[in-house]
Amino acid sequence: MKKGLCPFVLLALLLLAACGEKSTIALDIQGAQTIELQSGMTGDSVTITDADTIAQITDNATSLRYRYIGDPDSSGWSYWIKWLDADGNVIGEMFPHGWHVVWNDSYYEVSGGTIDEDLLAELLGED
Repeated sequence: MKKGLCPFVLLALLLLAACGEKSTIALDIQGAQTIELQSGMTGDSVTITDADTIAQITDNATSLRYRYIGDPDSSGWSYWIKWLDADGNVIGEMFPHGWHVVWNDSYYEVSGGTIDEDLLAELLGED
């Protein structure tokens, strides 16, 4: 009887461990035709249509890992990045702030690097 319970105990422990983990996301922003970028410090904004620049920003954002940590923190943001499709529909919005981002109204911790804020500053002429 003890041997029969062992798999169930292991399964229960695995389920408990999985429930304790915070969820992660994968950004679905491929296919963006335009990026609207705004500075949280100056309010200046720029519309980016160059495919290589869009790919550079998008590749940076999608290469990172995001772990959900709760509702958005309203303490401020560095930049507002908005990805749009060919029809001008918003695919996704991000407010990066160091090791954290607000993505589509949820707050995430970033790992595996950070959003390249030096590039964003350069695109806005803040460097």
